Amino acid sequence: MTIRKKLKNLLVKLLGYELYYIAKPITEHDINRAQRLWASGILRIGRLYRNGEDYVASAEKMIDKLYSYEDGQVLFKPTNAKEDQFRIEKDEALSYFIGTPATEDEGFAIKNWSAIKFNKDERYIIINKGFALAMGNYYFTEAKSDKTYKLEYTIGYKRSDTDNHLEIFLHHSSYPYKTTKPFKEKPQEENKETKKFFWSKLFD
Repeated sequence: MTIRKKLKNLLVKLLGYELYYIAKPITEHDINRAQRLWASGILRIGRLYRNGEDYVASAEKMIDKLYSYEDGQVLFKPTNAKEDQFRIEKDEALSYFIGTPATEDEGFAIKNWSAIKFNKDERYIIINKGFALAMGNYYFTEAKSDKTYKLEYTIGYKRSDTDNHLEIFLHHSSYPYKTTKPFKEKPQEENKETKKFFWSKLFD
């Protein structure tokens, strides 16, 4: 065991997990690791589903590990959620990831994804005392078609109350903005001839 690890264990023992990890700032390295774990967790669930293995237990474990449902409230707005937009409870998040018959949830994690990538070059981070926010783009590649989908995310991280890893307390995911109509109709251009006629008649 290294001196650094011994010192850490001593501080944890003296202060307790909560005080130690509140005092320890979140780093960009921590965020990178949390995003890798999320991506690999989603891919693992899909792989187990296709192999006929226990993907439900894997999804529950991922949610328990990476989301803060056990420690407190989570604000989760998934990408493909229209009727049940906000997944405040753990079972609602689980339904989104693995699917539930007769609902809008088809199972985002059991889709046949071959790759998931958080693009660091398209990411912005705010690190504050006790939490961090990351906003950017992540990419999902479909195995069958090899098509890649670009999605946008905002994720809030905090340290777990029990150990060193980051947990998600805020997760908003959406497709990039598209529109076929502007928010406001373009004002019609005034007919100059009509305007000229109106003023000429007014002062006749």
